[in-house]
Amino acid sequence: MDEMSRNYQLMKIASTGGLSASSTRQKNPWNEFQQKHKGQHYSPAELSAMYREEIKGNKNGYDRDVRMSTAEDILAMLQDMIGVPNMCQEDNFEAAQICQEIEQNQQAQYRRTFNEKVRDDAAVDLRAFGSSTLIPCDELEKKEKIGSGTFGDVFAGIWKGKKVAIKTLKMTISKKALEKFAEEVRLLSSLQHRGVTAYFGYTVNPEKTVSLVMEYLPDGSLWDCIFGIDAATSGPVAEFCSSKREIVMQLLDAVSYLHKKGLAHRDIKLRNILVNAKEKKIAICDFGLAAERNQSLSASSSRPHEAKASLLVGTATYCAPEILQGIQEDQNFGALCAADVYALSLVITEILSGEEVFYGIPPRKLEEDVAKRDIRPLSELRKASPNKGVTDVVVSAWQKDWKKRPTISDMIIDMEKHWPKM
Repeated sequence: MDEMSRNYQLMKIASTGGLSASSTRQKNPWNEFQQKHKGQHYSPAELSAMYREEIKGNKNGYDRDVRMSTAEDILAMLQDMIGVPNMCQEDNFEAAQICQEIEQNQQAQYRRTFNEKVRDDAAVDLRAFGSSTLIPCDELEKKEKIGSGTFGDVFAGIWKGKKVAIKTLKMTISKKALEKFAEEVRLLSSLQHRGVTAYFGYTVNPEKTVSLVMEYLPDGSLWDCIFGIDAATSGPVAEFCSSKREIVMQLLDAVSYLHKKGLAHRDIKLRNILVNAKEKKIAICDFGLAAERNQSLSASSSRPHEAKASLLVGTATYCAPEILQGIQEDQNFGALCAADVYALSLVITEILSGEEVFYGIPPRKLEEDVAKRDIRPLSELRKASPNKGVTDVVVSAWQKDWKKRPTISDMIIDMEKHWPKM
């Protein structure tokens, strides 16, 4: 569908029952805009472009306090932020879905094919639907809660006949929060790798909560599998967790992919690595703190304590020395990747040893021990490492000077050399 035809269809919907201006809840600004320019002979494309410009500059409309907005308003703002052209403030949720279906017209055939495959093939791969697509909330069936974190709760769910994970974000609804959510949607939709949790879409429900729909990995996090109270001592999960080389190499490959894509994770830890023992795979999750190569990460501030706080991201146990100290210089993309490398060195030590590093040590004590006294879990690593070569690779990755740490690509080469597959 070309631009003019698509805009015409959107205007047609906006002027019919789907977006009725007679709603008792509020007036439809799109209909009002059309009436204002009636008889001026603008093409559909010109009219929709003019409308987009007007709503962006309308301080009393588009930029009003979004906490007072309806779920439909929030949806409209998200679509605009994510990059889906949205030329109307919808008056009902069904119309919002219709607008989205028109915009995603090219996916219609794939969706029909998908429905047929779900009936015929229980192993259909949901990854085919990884995009920034809106998933209507009535297509999702939310099940039991399976996890909780700083940024939200995670529920099991059913979508298109398959089990998925629904991450419902905890946030005060504001334009800034929606912009952050939209940025995460754009980021996740660009990632396609076996070692990265697959993203399928996002949803906005009538209660004004926003959720990400993600790949479901049934065995929880790697932390659950190794340290959890219910950690299995036999069976597929225990067997997979005993394949330490396989897990380490999968993890290195996934982080290598992220860095080559220009993305630093910034919160690598066992709790952010999910497991599917049956498929013998792990996948990195939770990209809420991730930073892209071209993203501005300056921590400059007229108040030094504020500048330091802005760098303290991630989980303190896995933070590199320069992060714990809040060092401002050299905070470029290379430094962020080097911080990921440091976190990986501790994660690998936990995988090999089966012991939590720096367990129970508070953040302030960590800064003293890790950043100033250069303490590392070396004895635990030496006892569990398969050989000195592997130990040396991990030790090189937790060096205090981030510039001396190896890249992920270098770690993979050295691990393959010192720990060959049997």
